[in-house]
Amino acid sequence: NEILKLMKENSELNKKLTDELSKAERNFNDFEKQHATQIAKLVQQHNDDEEELKRQLIGRATEEKDNALIELKKNYEEQLSERESNLKEKDAIIDKLRTEIDKTKAEEDNAKTINDQLKADYDNKICLLYTSDAADELHCVNLGGRRIIKKK
Repeated sequence: NEILKLMKENSELNKKLTDELSKAERNFNDFEKQHATQIAKLVQQHNDDEEELKRQLIGRATEEKDNALIELKKNYEEQLSERESNLKEKDAIIDKLRTEIDKTKAEEDNAKTINDQLKADYDNKICLLYTSDAADELHCVNLGGRRIIKKK
């Protein structure tokens, strides 16, 4: 009964660990997809904005337009500076998230280690009983008294 109880507990722990690992993997994959898409969008937007401003700068040739170009360049530099600042903030967030992911992976490794220890402990508690009844390959073993053999 004790072994069955330990086996059941081990099975339940394995199921919980498997469920938690699956959940962590899904969360990690979702997180990675979400942030990779966001970063790609920001980079594309930055590139698109940069190209648009370059086209505007090239298209202006007159002296009046030169003043507008100076203003556009100033705005572009401000936007660029702001975006660089935003990217730095996002990099900091990504670093924090990577740290959390590393912690989660460490916790996952710890859970695997605990699971392996539980398995090892469980394996060390199994005791095989060998008797002449077991040698006869019967479905049951009489641990005391006389063996009753039913004839068919």
